[in-house]
This record gives sequence, structure tokens and C-alpha cells, in this order.
Amino acid sequence: MGQRYGNQYASGFQPHQQIEHSLDNGARLNFNLTIHGELASSLVKCLSHSLVRYKDAHSFSLSGTNLIPDRDIIITLEAMQSYIGEVLFEHSDFGIQYCANLLLPEPESCSDAPQCFQFVIDCSGSMDGDSIEQVRKALVAIKTLLRPSDWFNIVSFGSHARSLFPSPVPADGRHLAQLDSFLRQLSANMGGTEIGDALTLARKAGRHPELATQMLLITDGEVWNTETIVDEAKKAQIRLFSVGVGSSVNEAFLSNLSQSTAATAIFVSPNESMADAIVGHFKRSRQTEIKNIKVKWPMPVEEQANRNLCFTGDGYQRYAKPKMSASSLQNECVTIEINHLQDRKCILIPVREFQGIGAGTLSRLAAYQRLSTSQSPEHVAIEFGLLCEQTSCVLVAVRDNKAKGLPALRPIRHTRPAGEAGFGSVAVQPALYSISPQYFCSELDCGEAPSCIPNEPLSRVFDLVDTVDSDVNEGLVAIDEWLAILNQAAISNSLQLNFEYLKNLGMDFKDILMIDMDFYPEISEHRLVFEILQIFLDVTNAGRAGRALRHWLQQQDITDDISSDIAEDIRRVLTDCLSVS
Repeated sequence: MGQRYGNQYASGFQPHQQIEHSLDNGARLNFNLTIHGELASSLVKCLSHSLVRYKDAHSFSLSGTNLIPDRDIIITLEAMQSYIGEVLFEHSDFGIQYCANLLLPEPESCSDAPQCFQFVIDCSGSMDGDSIEQVRKALVAIKTLLRPSDWFNIVSFGSHARSLFPSPVPADGRHLAQLDSFLRQLSANMGGTEIGDALTLARKAGRHPELATQMLLITDGEVWNTETIVDEAKKAQIRLFSVGVGSSVNEAFLSNLSQSTAATAIFVSPNESMADAIVGHFKRSRQTEIKNIKVKWPMPVEEQANRNLCFTGDGYQRYAKPKMSASSLQNECVTIEINHLQDRKCILIPVREFQGIGAGTLSRLAAYQRLSTSQSPEHVAIEFGLLCEQTSCVLVAVRDNKAKGLPALRPIRHTRPAGEAGFGSVAVQPALYSISPQYFCSELDCGEAPSCIPNEPLSRVFDLVDTVDSDVNEGLVAIDEWLAILNQAAISNSLQLNFEYLKNLGMDFKDILMIDMDFYPEISEHRLVFEILQIFLDVTNAGRAGRALRHWLQQQDITDDISSDIAEDIRRVLTDCLSVS
């Protein structure tokens, strides 16, 4: 747990209960994750640690030993494009249990109605280092997504809060230029974390009299007076979408804050593409909640609906039990119908038997979801053997010979989160684990060759950056167009790992990096180009925008290693050339 701002006694702590921190409290932990089912064929990415992998016929595992608990363990799973969901059944001592898992598809149409956006940015001291750099990248990406018909305002806060404009302004060139100037000066130097005051100011300076108003909060959420903040947010009746950043986000608070206003929260680690995450969350803020989801089972069942808010691109689960004893549905199919705005989708998914983990797993997961609505949660928790609030007990051993005097207090210090308040950094290249042998990316729209690249090959990336440096938006577009060219080559399987081929595409990496292969007699050209493209994806924070190229690289048979010094030099030069901090 990171250091939190405010009065901890208002959260129920006693004077003798002091929260103390150290750079390393000496604790270590072991970690293991085993993935079963369709997601065992996904692309797994560990964004925080170097883990050991193991794969068998039905599962995939990641593990680590002696990890320092100074950050969250972040693992992402990116399914193949063909994945739409799965329907599972399980027969155990608890009976037959069904579970429909669905990845809600993107809508064919979306609302173009103008909206008002209020951005609330945490600039407190705890955001210094990795976190504030993530925020800066996120806001640059957000700026490119605002439509001319939208209105916006921005509030930055620490010990006090201030708004960029007295009231919302249109997203025209003049006001976006002021936003750009604000972003260049953004820093975590505003003291404490008065989230409550910032949200109050945002509600006063961010409402538009005619347009729907959405609020986007970016913070690490490290405060104590969370209940008061949530209560005030409920009364405001403005959807508040949260983005938690850093190595130790107060996830419970931010999730509760957003859900209480009919919105959602996401969490981004220092090694994730903040821009990529923000793009998805910003699009989500333009959507309305998906409420009309029907699962047509081939037999009468008692359904247990998913009560969480759902938006396109989210995961959705629905559990069900048969009303009468029946044979398995293994050879049947389930129809899932989604009605949202003007879109109607019907998805047919075959049923398969659930394997792995342990007996009764689906029934126990369904029971855990029922706890919040059950009239006797203790009975449910005990029946299904759930480790939760209802079964968390303290056993007291009563001894005849009682101790004399007061017990000695022994405080256990928390390890300070990595990167918090500028203490170090966890911004390292994430580890990729390619599991599936092939990915299909034919639906990706990679666009045409960028118009900003001249017919003759560029001599240096500086030439491209200089032409667009006056406008951050155009700079991002230029990088996107470079990614589009590489994605298109990867999809057509025409991409070649040599400098001459890339030069013909308008990317003279050999000249940019001033590479002379005579200096690297032990490194093959295709291995060096492979490393350059991987680093290019990383320093540009490509995220999903570079998925075709990333998947193509994962399929290449590259086994020889490259020096970490050489890789670091490539990263440094590319970062400088592309102006990506």
C-alpha cells in the first residue's frame, strides 16, 4: 500500500495504528498463474515482472519466486481476433453449472452527438515519476480524440485545485492550443491529494447546460477520506470514469467511485500503453451501458445475471443452473443476443466441458457472485467454501496465565511502491510470451502509405519529426502511419527483416541509428532488425495499434541473443528521434 493523503483516523484508525513505510521491508512472495480454456491460446504479456513460463496440452502457467512486493503484478491476455467467447458446463458435487463468457463486440454504429468532457488530473507529489509521465502521454492522446463539436475543461489538483478555463470551452484550434501549452508544463508539484475539492470544482466548472457531461479522473487514488468522496459523487449525477495509474493504485476506492456513478474504472501500470488504455476508456465514456443481453439456453434454467456495468469491448459473464436434472449440453449450442441502440447481434457458441483448476470451480465462482445479493451470505460462503468477508475469522486462544501489562506493539512497514513520488522507476521493457502459433489480423485497417513520407526515402526520422513537431496531433498521426505501413506488410506476410526492405518503405533505420554491420560481426542483420522493430513498438507505446506487427514478430524463429548494451543504445536513439518520452 502506498502512502495515502489525508486524515487516516477518519477511516477508523486508532492513534496507535500508524502506517509506516520503508524502501524494502524484507518481505518476499511467490506467484503462480495457470490459464485454462480458450485464453490458454492467447498472447500473454507480463508488464511488471520477469516470470517463468510453462505450457502443456491444456493450460499455460507463469510463475515467479522471491518477488519484492513493491508493485502490482500485471499480466494481460490478448485473445486471437477469432475469439468471441465460450460457454462452459461443469458437473460436480454442487450439481450442474453453466457459465457463458462473452467478449462484447464493438458496435457497428456509435453516437456522433457532441458531449462535454471534464478531465480531472492528479498532480500531487505521489504522482511524481512514472505516473505523471503516463498522464502526460494520455492527455496528448485524448487531445487527438476530441471532436470539433465537443466541449471540454481540465482541472489539475494537489493540495488545491485549479481549472484551465472558468467553464467548458469548445474543442477548437485556439482552445486546443491552450491545452497543448498546459500539457507541456504539467508536473507533479501541487502537494497533497485533495480529490474531493477537485471533483467539487470540476462539477462547478465542467457542466454544459445542453450537452451530456462526462468526467474522466486520472489519479493513483491514494487518499483516506474515500467514503465522503463517493457519497458526493453519487449526488452529482455525472458519470465519472476513472483511470488508476502507478504501481500501487487504490483499486477498491476508484472502482467504487466509478460504479456508484454508472461508470467504470481501469488501471494502467507504468509499462502499459497509457494512450492505448485511454483511447478505449475515452470511447467508453461516449457509450451508454449495454443492458439488453439475452442468453437462449436449449433447456429451462435459473439464470444468475451479471450485475456489473457493461460496455462494448468488456467481458461479460452469466451463470445458470438447470431447473431439473438433465444430461450435459456438451453437443449443444447457446445463442446470445445483444441489443444496443440501433445494433442487434446474435452469436452462436458451442458448449464445452470445463476442465482444470478443481472440482466445483464454476459453482463456487457463481456462488461468490451471489454473495452481494444473498439474504444469507454466511450460509452461501460456508456451503461453497469461499474465502471472503463472511468467513474471515480471528481465533482467540484464552490462557489461564494472562500476561501482565500492555502488549508491545510491533509495526510492520509497507514497502514503498516502485516509482512512487519519483523513487526509482519500473519503466522497463515488458516480457512477451507467445503461445498461439498463428494470429489472423485480416480485419485490421492499416490504411495507405502515409502522405507525409516523400517518394524518395527519408534520410533520417528527424526530417519527419521536424515537419510535424509544431503540432502534437500531427506527430501522433505520423507515428500511426508508420505503424500502419509495418502492420500492412506484416498482414500480407511481405515484411522482411533487412535494412534495405525497410528503407524502401521510407524507414531508413540503418541511417537513423548510424549502424555499420562491420561493428557487429557476431550479430546477423535479421536479428538486429528484429530487435529494432520490437523496440520501435515499445518506445512508440503502440499497444493494439501495433498488434499485427507484434504478432508477426512473435511468429519469427529468432533464437540468438543480442547484447543488452546494444539494445539500450537502440532504444535511446529511437526515443530521441521519435520524440517519445
